[in-house]
Amino acid sequence: MPKIKIVFSVIILSFITVILSYFIQFNSFPNNHYGSDDYDQLADNIINFYEFTRIETHNGKNYYFPVLDRVPLYSFTLGVFKFFFYSNKSFFFLNILLFILGNLVFYKILKFFFSRYLCFVILIIFSSSPLVARGLNSADPQILSYCLFSFYVYFLIISIKEKKFSLINFFLVNFFSILLILTRHNYLFFVIPSIFFLYIYKKEYLKLFISFLIIFFIIFLWSFRNYSKTNYFNFSSLLSSSLYIEYVVWRIPLEQKKINDNFINDLRINYLFKPNPKLGTYFKLVDEFHYSQILLYIKNYPEKFMLNFFKGIYAMHGLSSYPTKHIILSKIYNFDYPQDGASIAVNLKKKQFDEVFFVKSIFFIFNLLEIIFALFLFLILTLHLINKSSNINLRIIKLLSFSTLLYIIFSGIIGGIYYAERGLVPVFFIYFLMFYNFRANIEFVINKIKKKFTKKSYIL
Repeated sequence: MPKIKIVFSVIILSFITVILSYFIQFNSFPNNHYGSDDYDQLADNIINFYEFTRIETHNGKNYYFPVLDRVPLYSFTLGVFKFFFYSNKSFFFLNILLFILGNLVFYKILKFFFSRYLCFVILIIFSSSPLVARGLNSADPQILSYCLFSFYVYFLIISIKEKKFSLINFFLVNFFSILLILTRHNYLFFVIPSIFFLYIYKKEYLKLFISFLIIFFIIFLWSFRNYSKTNYFNFSSLLSSSLYIEYVVWRIPLEQKKINDNFINDLRINYLFKPNPKLGTYFKLVDEFHYSQILLYIKNYPEKFMLNFFKGIYAMHGLSSYPTKHIILSKIYNFDYPQDGASIAVNLKKKQFDEVFFVKSIFFIFNLLEIIFALFLFLILTLHLINKSSNINLRIIKLLSFSTLLYIIFSGIIGGIYYAERGLVPVFFIYFLMFYNFRANIEFVINKIKKKFTKKSYIL
């Protein structure tokens, strides 16, 4: 099949599959109620020359404060897109374009491992995923991240396959790693191990040093930007807020949550809403308060903390039937979708449904599927890690699998269930790559076991 036909086929397949999947699941045009309006507002502020700021209103007066809990690439990309094609649905059209571009690169990645027809089947399955549909309905970096991850992984694979590490690939790997870091902070958990394993495998130690130097320089530059705007040197306040939400806000009694909210609100009034706001002092005190509350929770409820710790990692494992469950419930009960579990529980209580057993059954079935998939994924990952084959494709899968595992663990610890779905879309396509050589991996393990038992029998 000529290349132009393949490109055209991937574009048409991606567009039709994702649009059909989207409307089947949502029954409506995108309304952005999953991705908050925050990124939209940041994009609007950028194109209106208010820089990377967030608007706050107090006593009828608007204040523009520098943003420390986000990195700028998605807001800037959305801002540029809205500048030329302004609409309250701009995020959706941008997501569609980025998703199609990501699928074109994903197809090229798949071609390294699978036949052409299997590549198309995988693309259809991936594009039909509720995770993807939910990402398209979100004004947040999920789809941009998927697109950038596709490029990053593609050039990572090219770099491993080529005999001599070319300067152009060195540049492209680092270029897309920088873009990923500036899209979301926790992509560092994938970029750093993957770059480390890449250069160790290629024995390019100088390039490894230069790449790490570039990454830390970018982190320093953004931290310095935050310092220049607030007098507080910090790469991101997202770490403290994510941990606080995951391990405190969702776990403490409502009365204590109100006390905490009032304390933070007092800080805002005392340090932000002033003619000369003390931004650095405010952000530092909020971070310190978040960390103190996290430590207090760990001290008082160590067993609950550990349980939530493992739940966070588990929630990042990859299937995430969470959106699927909510799609089914929203269709049955005509709820707005997407919602979180608390909203659905409130709606069920308000409408006084008697089908509690039915709802619990749906959740039980999908939770069981999640557990089965998690165990299956762990099996595949283990098989790849213990297989010492010199096959170059298996080495690539091993590198990607291990980097993804580290990303899941650290993202799960920091963001937990609160972050899980939004952190899954970018790396979800890597799970499909893990199925490469599955039969051969199983045979490899069986043969190892047979040899072990054969040796024991011979000795006896």
